[in-house]
Amino acid sequence: MSGMTRASIRRSLPLLLAVMLVVPTAWGRGWRHRGRYMPPPPTCTITVKVIRSWDSQPVNNAAVVFQPVNTENKPWGNMELKTNEKGVAKLNLIPIGSRLLLQVLAPGFQTYGKIFDLPKATKSITVKLDPPAPQVSIYKKQAKQSGSGQSQSGKKPQN
Repeated sequence: MSGMTRASIRRSLPLLLAVMLVVPTAWGRGWRHRGRYMPPPPTCTITVKVIRSWDSQPVNNAAVVFQPVNTENKPWGNMELKTNEKGVAKLNLIPIGSRLLLQVLAPGFQTYGKIFDLPKATKSITVKLDPPAPQVSIYKKQAKQSGSGQSQSGKKPQN
């Protein structure tokens, strides 16, 4: 053996083990102490219940889109969940104190959208979806307009 005998290795082994145990724990303590690790902020548990407006029955498989927004109401990410058979979707990822744009989309219903503040640890929201409104068309007769009865072209509108 060159330089080290078995006896010197046996004498240095406890010292080497002590260094191996002390250095990582001291390094880890200093790492947290210097502020590099920040725990995630507390989050709000948001429960959304989606029901039909005319009979309050739950809407299954509706898409519920959660979009946190900044102070200018610009979204900065999103998460989409589907409602279960009870019409409920639950999310626990958005920090307390945030603003949330909530959108609900379901086939056969009008799209719902509203901004909510999340000041507490829990938020329960009930969304009542309406049936779709009829489309407005220039080719169909519309309801009577109030006013002089004259259109831009000088002709009376047909009733």
